[in-house]
Amino acid sequence: MKHGVLLYSLWMGTAAPLSAAASELYELFGTSIRVGAHYPASREGYLDNGVACRFDAPHHPIGITEAVTRALCHSPKVRAARARVLLRAAEIGQTLSAYLPRVTATVDNRRTEQDFQHSLGTKFSTTTHGYSLRFDWLLLDLGHRSAKLNQARALHEAANADYNNVLQQTILDVLKFYFDSIRAYASWNASRKSEELAKLTLETATARHQAGNVSLTDKLKAMNALSHANAERIEAEREWRKSQGALATELGLPPSTDLKLPDIDEISLRGNPIPKYEDLSVDDLVDQHPVVIAAAAEVAAAKQRIRLVRAEGMPALTLSGQYIRSPAPDSIVISPDNIVSIGIQLNIPLFHGFEPHYKTRGAEAELEARRALLEEIRYKIRLDIWRAYQDWLAAEENKTKIEALLDNVNQTLHITKGRYLAGIVDISEWLDAQKVKTETERARINAEVHRHMTRITLSASAGNLKNWILQ
Repeated sequence: MKHGVLLYSLWMGTAAPLSAAASELYELFGTSIRVGAHYPASREGYLDNGVACRFDAPHHPIGITEAVTRALCHSPKVRAARARVLLRAAEIGQTLSAYLPRVTATVDNRRTEQDFQHSLGTKFSTTTHGYSLRFDWLLLDLGHRSAKLNQARALHEAANADYNNVLQQTILDVLKFYFDSIRAYASWNASRKSEELAKLTLETATARHQAGNVSLTDKLKAMNALSHANAERIEAEREWRKSQGALATELGLPPSTDLKLPDIDEISLRGNPIPKYEDLSVDDLVDQHPVVIAAAAEVAAAKQRIRLVRAEGMPALTLSGQYIRSPAPDSIVISPDNIVSIGIQLNIPLFHGFEPHYKTRGAEAELEARRALLEEIRYKIRLDIWRAYQDWLAAEENKTKIEALLDNVNQTLHITKGRYLAGIVDISEWLDAQKVKTETERARINAEVHRHMTRITLSASAGNLKNWILQ
C-alpha cells in the first residue's frame, strides 16, 4: 500500500502555504503569513499545497489518502481555523501600519450666492476652490507600538498552532470514522460467513436426521443456531450502514453514499517505528505539540499586554504638518492664499484616575492565568502520551495472541465437525465450536482495528502524526 507515501507528499507540500494568495497586502512589511505549515487545508476549492478539492464519485475503494483529503477539503472547522490565522495576520499588518505617517487630503469647492434687497436688486455670487494636505507621524511612544506588534505576532503564532491542532484533530477524526467503518464491514462479513455455516449445519443435521443417524433435537438446535446467526447478521449490517453514513458525512458526501473501502487485512500504516518510551524524548514532544505551542504563544501575548498597558501612560511625540491652499473670493476681506504649518506635539498623560494601575493589575493576572493553563496543558499531554503508549503496547501484544488463538479455534472447529459427522459427539459441541469461531473472528477484527487506532491515537497525542503514521 502507498497510503503513507502519498499522504507524506501531501503534507510536505505545504511548507509555504498562502504566501501567494494571502500575504500580498503584507509583503511591503516583510511579514511571513504561515498558515498550517505542516498540514494542508481547504481554501477556495484547493488545498494549501495546490491539490484541487474536486473529486469524482467514489466508485473505487477509498484509500487513507483520499479520505483525509476529502475530509480536509470539507471540514468547516478547518476553514474557520484558517480564517482565524488570516485575521491575526491582518492584525500584524494593521499594527505595522502604525509606524508610517498618516496623510490626508481635503478638497473644497464652494459656490456662494448673495441677493441684496435694495432698489438696484443686485445679486452677487462667488466661487472658491481650495484644498489642503495634512500629515501626522508618531515619532516616539516609548514602547506602545512595539508591544502591540509583539502581541499581534504572538497571537498569530497561537492561531497558527491552533490551526495545526484543528487539522490534526480533523485527520484523527476521519481516521476513526474510516477504521470504524472498515471494522463494521469486516464484522458484517464475518456474520454472513457465520450465517452460511449455520445454514450448512442445518442442512447436515436435517440430512442425518432423515437418515436416522441423529434425533430431531439436533435439527432443532441447528435451526435455533441459524436464527441466532441471522439476527446477528442483521445487527452487524445495521452497524455497518450507520458507520458508513458517518464516514460519508465526514467526507462531505451524502450519508446514503455506498462507499467502498479496503479490506482490514489490506491496510498498512506507513511511518517511522515507534521507539521505546524511554527513547521517546517526551519533553521535546510536549514542547512541539501544537496545543502547547498555542498556549505558550498566549503567554507571550499576555506579557506584551502588560507592556502595552504600561506604555499607554507614557509620553508620545508626534510630528504634524499641514498645507492649505485657499484662494480669496471677490470680497472686502482678504484671506491668505497659502498656509503652511509644521510642528511637533508632545502628549504627556498626567492623570487618568487609577485606570492604568488597575489595567496593569488585570494584565498581570491574565499572564498568571495563562502560565497556569500552559502548565496544566503540559501535564495533560504528558499523561495522554503515557496512556496512549500503554494502549498501543497492549494492542500490539493482543493482536499476536488473538491470531494464535484463531488458529487453534479453526483447528478445533475442523476436528469437532469430523467428530460430529462420525457420530462421536452431538451437534451441541459443533455449534459451540462455531460460536467460538465467530466470536474469535470478531475479536481478531477488533484487535486489528484497535492496533491501528492506538498507534494513530498515540501519534496524535504526541503531535507526531506525520512521522509515525504517514511517513
